[in-house]
Amino acid sequence: MKISLQSGKLYLTSEPTIFTVEEGSALIYIVPIEENAAGRRILLCELSAGEQFPSFCIDSELLGHWSFGISTLEHVKLEGNSASAEDISNANATFAKKIGIRYFDEDSYNEMVVEKYRLNLIKEEGAIYATSEEQRKTTAKSFQIIYDFFEKSENQKLLSSRTGNNLYDAIHSLGIHQGFSIASIDRIRESCGKRFELNDITRISHVTLRPVILEADWFKKDCGSFLGYSSDGEPLAFLCYGHGVYKVCKPATGEISAVTESNAQQILPSAFVFYRPFPNKKIGLRDLILFGLKDIQKRDIFTFALLSLICTCIGMFLPALNQIIFDKVIPLQNKNELIQICFVVLVFAVGSAAFALVKNFAMLRSINTMKISIQSAVFDRLFSLSESFIQKFPSGELTIKALQPVRIFSLLSNGLFRTLLGGIFSVFFFCQMVSISSSLALIGVGLTVLIAVVAVIICHRQIDVERMIIRSGNQGSSWMIQAINGISNIRIANAGNRFILEYLKFYAEQKKMEQKQEWTQNKFNIFINALQIFESICFFYLASHTETLSTGQFLAFVSAFGLFSNAIILCLVEAFSAVTAIPMFDECKVILDELPETSDDTLLPGKIAGDIDVNNVSFSYPGAETPTLKNINLNIREGEYIGIVGSSGSGKSTLLKLLLGFEKPTLGKIYYSKNDIDKIDKKELRKYFGVVLQDDKLISGSIFENITVAHPKTTLDRVQEVIKNVGLEKDIQEMPMGIHTVLSGSCSTISGGQQQRIQIARAIVGKPKVLFFDEATSALDNQTQAIVGETLSKMKCTKIVVAHRLSTVIHCDRIIVVNKGEIVESGSYEELMGKKGFFYDLSSRQNL
Repeated sequence: MKISLQSGKLYLTSEPTIFTVEEGSALIYIVPIEENAAGRRILLCELSAGEQFPSFCIDSELLGHWSFGISTLEHVKLEGNSASAEDISNANATFAKKIGIRYFDEDSYNEMVVEKYRLNLIKEEGAIYATSEEQRKTTAKSFQIIYDFFEKSENQKLLSSRTGNNLYDAIHSLGIHQGFSIASIDRIRESCGKRFELNDITRISHVTLRPVILEADWFKKDCGSFLGYSSDGEPLAFLCYGHGVYKVCKPATGEISAVTESNAQQILPSAFVFYRPFPNKKIGLRDLILFGLKDIQKRDIFTFALLSLICTCIGMFLPALNQIIFDKVIPLQNKNELIQICFVVLVFAVGSAAFALVKNFAMLRSINTMKISIQSAVFDRLFSLSESFIQKFPSGELTIKALQPVRIFSLLSNGLFRTLLGGIFSVFFFCQMVSISSSLALIGVGLTVLIAVVAVIICHRQIDVERMIIRSGNQGSSWMIQAINGISNIRIANAGNRFILEYLKFYAEQKKMEQKQEWTQNKFNIFINALQIFESICFFYLASHTETLSTGQFLAFVSAFGLFSNAIILCLVEAFSAVTAIPMFDECKVILDELPETSDDTLLPGKIAGDIDVNNVSFSYPGAETPTLKNINLNIREGEYIGIVGSSGSGKSTLLKLLLGFEKPTLGKIYYSKNDIDKIDKKELRKYFGVVLQDDKLISGSIFENITVAHPKTTLDRVQEVIKNVGLEKDIQEMPMGIHTVLSGSCSTISGGQQQRIQIARAIVGKPKVLFFDEATSALDNQTQAIVGETLSKMKCTKIVVAHRLSTVIHCDRIIVVNKGEIVESGSYEELMGKKGFFYDLSSRQNL
């Protein structure tokens, strides 16, 4: 088929054909067909002579009617040839790369091409929208121009970032508003395919989310920004700008509108709140404070500052009223005016109390918002750290360290809100003092500076004392947490008194340091009280020798100085308390300094088949004189069943930790499907794993929740299938609530064998590509172990089993024998028994 086109002509493809450009250049468009007529076309690419492209023509209920349109600027000659399905598929893959589709999927090719059209259309409409709005602004009033400029800036960001995927665009809009970033849509599709879900976006972007239920009048409150859904299931970004001030961003159109009672009724009650993570760097004290302050609403800051100013102005009236009373009212015995002034003072007192109440509500709302943001970010950082870091600390100590940042922020934010503005506004009282008597004002300021100098010296000396108090308290709390977790073992060993004695050592040290601190604070309070008495003596003495000051002026000065000095002393007292933040930060610094094991720019593993290569791997634990593993080389094929055996302490479990990415080899490399484990996202890699370790524990919850904890969308039918495969079906049927039987944290209501079978079910329910077992069947009887073994042999995945009981590995394709950190033998069970080497000796000892 020969086709010749001149400029301005458009040819629509209609049959499966591969076209070759013989002469000239061809412009390839994607064109929607609406009512048998070509709609608005979008250019995909330009092809020159010798290049090929496939035809495109679909007509489906889901996507509609689409075709490729061919045109040219001058002239073009094409030759079209019919082709097989395989040739068409290859041509589609080649053409997809030319038009910018990075991750080609034959099953989704049609959707990808149509999505390319919609994405380009959105960009064009966004540019037109921005241009028209710019023209509108130039004709508006100047104030409206400025207002619209700032309003439009966010709109333009949302328009420019739209991808055509409404869910991704809604979360991206929330990220722009809240200050967190999400992974690019290409990165998400690379890992999860085209049909990704909400959890896929947050997992790859390393952002925490929480499901919430919206109350009926949520839009009248401050519930924070969140992801919601319209009644027809469209994802929407709800942006909070203060108490009862919400805007909704509709990703499909880029429209941002205010939330009203009418459109709020169209929103489904289920929603999701997102929490900002820390940036991928070391977090200092300044970074911690700025991170928390980012969540404060500007409206709350304005409210707090304005009401603080009003309360300060009210306070300035009191010295003036004192002067009026003692200079004019009392000497003239004017009772009516005195009563009027009393009513004025009463109104001031009530008004000041009301303003202070509203001011404190704004302060508490801001502080709580910041504390939630800080705490969620700290725990997000903690759970993103490497396993080797977590193992350095007892669980109790790590818990205490993780809770310190919120305590730090409580101390600092209270001091900031309550004293910073008070200290700033105390300048008004100082000006009032100077206006009454500059000489007395200078003396008062000098004595106040003396108090400040003494306070700074004491605060500096108290840092070491506070550090010892916090360290002793944290050690004692950590010790007690671990004792409570292991209370059963303590009672069995009758070691309760010993544990209490150890705790009392930390407690006594803490109380000793607290007594020292309290004694210093008492001395500081005595010094302040003595100095205030000295101030009064000085003022009365100077006032008695100054003829220019009336009684009313003197009392007005004393009143103003009292307000001034109280504000400064309150600042010093808060600074005295805030100094505790320094040793607190030293305690949690170890968590905030450690970087996550995976960064945002780490390579994704892609699709893992199950083949593993271990090349010349050696490993030593910190401080160990000899390496735990030496020159380990393994090549594990996809779907292979591998057993790892050896005597205690030979390095079996350490090798498994290296394969899981919990530890990093001292020398050598580990590859999964040719991907270096040190250069890929370990979290994404582990989603292909099913793992049961020696010290695995069950969570507090039902058996169903324990099995599906890592795969929450698993169906009940799939769980019941897995339960049968691990030999747990009869046991669960005998339980009163079946699969919904609730287990406590200690799991004292079920046997060790049942616990292991639940753990095995949890590992295989997600159909992993690689399965790791470390003594996972040690508590099973022979019959149950045979059931589990048969299930494993049927699974189409790579299986790596570390076992001490050699009967577990009889059916393995290959058995790796480890001794003193080295692989000494390798082969099937029959081959190793035939060699009568190290494995044979192990087997003989167990048979005995």
